[in-house]
Amino acid sequence: MELPHLGRQCAKQGCGQLDFLPYKCNACSATFCQDHYSYTAHECPEAYRKVVTNNHNHNQPSDEHFMAACVW
Repeated sequence: MELPHLGRQCAKQGCGQLDFLPYKCNACSATFCQDHYSYTAHECPEAYRKVVTNNHNHNQPSDEHFMAACVW
């Protein structure tokens, strides 16, 4: 029994997989399957609007603490 009104087809050209829990890209708003939802997997043309580069080192505070010869 076909249920064409349920789920969405993946928008990645060549895929078209019917997915009942599809992902909507927050950059281009297209719908994708689990294999193609990432920006790189579906070659998102709008990804540049969402990709943020952050050169902050999240380990810096702990690195500084250990390098200061902590005796705690």
